[in-house]
Amino acid sequence: MNRATITHAHVGVQTAQNEVLPSPKAHLYRWIYLGAGWTSFAAGVVGIVLPVMPTTVFMLMALWCFSRGSPRIANWLFSHSWFGKSLRAWHLDRVIPLRAKIISAIMMLSSLGYLCFFAKVSNFLLIGLGVLFAALLTYIFSRPHRRLPLVSKGPLSWR
Repeated sequence: MNRATITHAHVGVQTAQNEVLPSPKAHLYRWIYLGAGWTSFAAGVVGIVLPVMPTTVFMLMALWCFSRGSPRIANWLFSHSWFGKSLRAWHLDRVIPLRAKIISAIMMLSSLGYLCFFAKVSNFLLIGLGVLFAALLTYIFSRPHRRLPLVSKGPLSWR
């Protein structure tokens, strides 16, 4: 008898031959993750030329979405010649390169300066963006900019 049993509500249906067939819910989630991944990727590409949008943040979101929707696309992004280096540095060591820190600070401060002196925006928006940029820069500069060396105190280092 070839009767299917449900293994998990959104993972799939397991047949008697131990095949896992995707459920309709899993198929829907895959497309949602792919859509969100490509949207984040597009926003990251736009962030290359617009100083207001951070590229790496959107690429990290794209990588997270692709890892759930399509591991093949996630591997492509992780090994990409332009975006892969910063994604690997963050993924493996939680490192933000010094160059990326400086560029993000210059871009945030220059966009805030432009809004202050050349654009007619409300003071509420300027204060909100100032607080947001200050919080982001605090976090960015609190992260290491290079891989920290492993320090060993010998075999009894736990004491």
